[in-house]
Amino acid sequence: MFYTLLFIFVIIILLFLNKRYYKYLINSIPLKKPLQNVKHNNNKLHVTIIGTGFSGICAGIKLKEMGIPFTIFEKSNSIGGTWRENIYPGCECDVPSHLYCFSFEMNPDWSRKWSGQLEILNYLQNVVDKYQLKENIKFNCEITNAHFKNGEWTLQYKQFDTTNTINNFTKNNLKEFKTNIIISGVGQLSQPNIPSFKDINSFNGISFHSAQWKNKINNTVDNYNEENKDTILNKKVAIIGTGASTIQIVPSICEKVKTLFIFQRSPPFLITKGNYNYFNWIKILFKKFPLITLFYRYFLFLKQEILFIFFYKSFLNTIIKFYSLFFMKINLNTNLKNKNLNKNLKNLTEIVIPKDTFGCKRALLTDNYLSSLTKENVHIITDSIDRMNSNGIITKKGEHFNVDTIIYATGFKATQFLFPMKITSDYLLLNKKDCNKQQVDCKEENNDNKTIELNEFWKDGATAYLGTTIPNFPNLFLLYGPNTNLGHSSIVFIIECQMDYILKCLNYLIENNFKYLNVKDEIYLNYQNFIEKRLKNLVFSDDCDSWYKNGKKVVNNLPMSTLEYWFLLKKSNIEKEYIGV
Repeated sequence: MFYTLLFIFVIIILLFLNKRYYKYLINSIPLKKPLQNVKHNNNKLHVTIIGTGFSGICAGIKLKEMGIPFTIFEKSNSIGGTWRENIYPGCECDVPSHLYCFSFEMNPDWSRKWSGQLEILNYLQNVVDKYQLKENIKFNCEITNAHFKNGEWTLQYKQFDTTNTINNFTKNNLKEFKTNIIISGVGQLSQPNIPSFKDINSFNGISFHSAQWKNKINNTVDNYNEENKDTILNKKVAIIGTGASTIQIVPSICEKVKTLFIFQRSPPFLITKGNYNYFNWIKILFKKFPLITLFYRYFLFLKQEILFIFFYKSFLNTIIKFYSLFFMKINLNTNLKNKNLNKNLKNLTEIVIPKDTFGCKRALLTDNYLSSLTKENVHIITDSIDRMNSNGIITKKGEHFNVDTIIYATGFKATQFLFPMKITSDYLLLNKKDCNKQQVDCKEENNDNKTIELNEFWKDGATAYLGTTIPNFPNLFLLYGPNTNLGHSSIVFIIECQMDYILKCLNYLIENNFKYLNVKDEIYLNYQNFIEKRLKNLVFSDDCDSWYKNGKKVVNNLPMSTLEYWFLLKKSNIEKEYIGV
């Protein structure tokens, strides 16, 4: 009763303050529209953005506000990034909707607390239309190479002919594009990872990655077109992997398929999601009174931010682990009793209960995955896959599973940043001492320049200063770069913080009439040491098989709270951190 009255009181106060103080509040707090809006009208400078997901769209909007010319390269024929590609049944976000949107373009019309793929994609399309970004986008253009020399970047790209089903490209027919600055918005989850199983191509049935779902018409299994209607309906289906995609796909298709085999390498920790629809009167309230929307966004932000403390190696991590295990066991037990099924609770519990440290690999939110596992036609296979044959899958123990369809829910090449682009740089200030310091092989080029390849520089794992810039690759900025991924909050907030930082760099470059900026080696190395020390105290570094790591090195996750990261970027001194030329 007390909390209800408190909530009503806060709403009344917000209604009173709404018109008078909303503009002040939205411009004075971390979740405000944080990005600079300085008009430069600098026609000599040109920026190239790669990708049209949240990162690329955010970069385009902010550059447009600054008056800096830019071009966005998009390999597909439409915008959306991961929310365009992932159209599998049940696909939805695991961050609350009102937090998973731009702070400068909050959406009062979200239908659910945790929105689905199509609603998020529609949101991005509306944002692109509102800010008129399509005129700056080159669709069906995929960048393959980028080379920095004499103060500018030369890009090579493929331009796909959408009228031709076969596009053969060689080095000679790639197109070139000159630009001063690159902002990469390709993110960490853009390249599907399909394991190299023995005889994988011998399978005669249908097989595809979850990010390449066969039905491109509708992200449900109820409305298949003629070409794809037989993909899984009433079929024997195998799904490989038990990550975030599987957790969402299984409940959506288990009643549509004849038999479903889930091939599990290691079980994930699960926590109840508690999704629900917003009442219409709530959406009207959000729309009429933006300050209430902002207050709710802040509430969600702080609620998510608190969760970071559970990733420290402490008793708090043990508490959240027991909470997760309690939820999983109770859920399984309740569903088996209610359905009066023959499945053995003890055996099922042993299979799905994880033994790793909570948070070492991604913990997942779900309301219905565990109940799906109790269905008679759903089977979890824990034996490792040995090979494929024409009819299905053979395990290490020799057991053969005949299936019609194989779904690879095996994640992405998350640690291979900027893959498959080849990024190289001739940087005049790079000398042999620098090469030895960075443990990189450099070769002589004309005019005593040195050529360095980013993949070689990153051979021990991707790194970047503040997850954004890389020494010896001037004017190259990354959004959602190394060590910026989150396990507890919204990556959109991180993207906005990074874009704010990039604009500070561009302001400094323009005001001082520099051609390019290069982050100092000392600054970069000190930050990497800081990251490594922080990771030692967090469960991300524990010994488990996780996509956060490249071998034993954590290259994906941010080892601090989002507020601390925001503060680091805000207090940064560009003049002390960069060499301007």
